[in-house]
Amino acid sequence: MDASFFILTLASIAIGLTYIINKKLAHGKVNASTLTFVISYVNAFISIPLLFVNFSITKNPLLWLLILVSALTFGLSSYFSFRAYKLTDVSTVSLVHKLNVVVAALIGIVFLSERYSFLSYTGLILIVLSNIFLIYDGKRISIEKGIFFAFLMAIMSALAAVFDKIILNDFSPFTYVFVNSIITGMMFSFRKGVVSDGIQLFRQNTKLVLATSVLNVGSWAAFLFVLQNTTVSKSFPIYKSLSLIVPVVLGILILKETNKLWQKIAGTIIGVAGIILLALK
Repeated sequence: MDASFFILTLASIAIGLTYIINKKLAHGKVNASTLTFVISYVNAFISIPLLFVNFSITKNPLLWLLILVSALTFGLSSYFSFRAYKLTDVSTVSLVHKLNVVVAALIGIVFLSERYSFLSYTGLILIVLSNIFLIYDGKRISIEKGIFFAFLMAIMSALAAVFDKIILNDFSPFTYVFVNSIITGMMFSFRKGVVSDGIQLFRQNTKLVLATSVLNVGSWAAFLFVLQNTTVSKSFPIYKSLSLIVPVVLGILILKETNKLWQKIAGTIIGVAGIILLALK
């Protein structure tokens, strides 16, 4: 088995598990910006050891500007994800989030001159169709508020992935995990009361916060390491494959998310088929 494929598989399973944990964290009246603030700083703390692995940062001021943009974009993706978790099923969020594969692929094709085959374009269409199953309600298309936030989450995370690909041309992926996390946390530090709210959130949900951060950091570090030596359109689909299946299955079995069950199952099958076709590019 190719080492990159194996690493991405483990990373995608790990990130898939975070959907379930984040759904539990988003329960109640806690603010989505507080969740983003806390998890970003905990991510940064956990990733400190990565600073001692191939430490390297860019000296290009323009690239640092892009890092700020990428951190903000990633932070918004996290923020919108928690807004979505509050309003809809984790299985639904997972399916809609996979539209980031389509967005990242299109950006890679248009702006980074990455080439796609007929099978790859077919894969993109299948992923879009998998989401249409979710928003189809009887004889009409219905987009719930939670699905809308998940869609914004998908766009932001796709943009961040493309920005990261550019950044990693002159930045250690391990160093970047810490840098991105700490900057994201700082950007969400300015809301009044966020620090006190964050401390309370961490005290009440210490195990869940640590669990999602460990999985986040480990998964993201692995993904960035592989991404540094591959194309966005090749690595992103593989990374997202099991991270689609895991939350849908666990959401149905553990969280009893049986609303629109057949649409979720059909959407997952079609979405995975699309991701596989993309990986065959």
